[in-house]
Amino acid sequence: MRQPQTTELEFVEPGFVSVRFHGRLEADEITIVLDRIEEFVKDEPFFAFEAIMADIDGASPDARRITAERLRRLPTWAIAVVGGGFAQRTLAKLVLTAISILNSADKNTTAFFNDSDSAHKWLREQLENSKTAP
Repeated sequence: MRQPQTTELEFVEPGFVSVRFHGRLEADEITIVLDRIEEFVKDEPFFAFEAIMADIDGASPDARRITAERLRRLPTWAIAVVGGGFAQRTLAKLVLTAISILNSADKNTTAFFNDSDSAHKWLREQLENSKTAP
């Protein structure tokens, strides 16, 4: 399986994915990343996703479209968007808004954090809550 070129992808534990984006995100890169994530979480009813945005310089329109289309097909998730400035958070909100528009019965949740420790705490709570939810 192809590896991402500029994106760091880590499978932290069952149901917990961490991604650190670097530079400008293009369609081919996000396709590889999402292929890997899909393979990892396809059998999970819920997964936690840390998206570290501090080093991203934007995303092409195709990369944004692919991300929105592919994320909405994955199991239910909680995404913690970590770091980044105004532009990076706006990019994340743009993609996540597109997903919620496409998914009217959306059970996914998102939160923004300044650091990974806070994000990990929240994501682990979401994972735990998903195990007790009906």
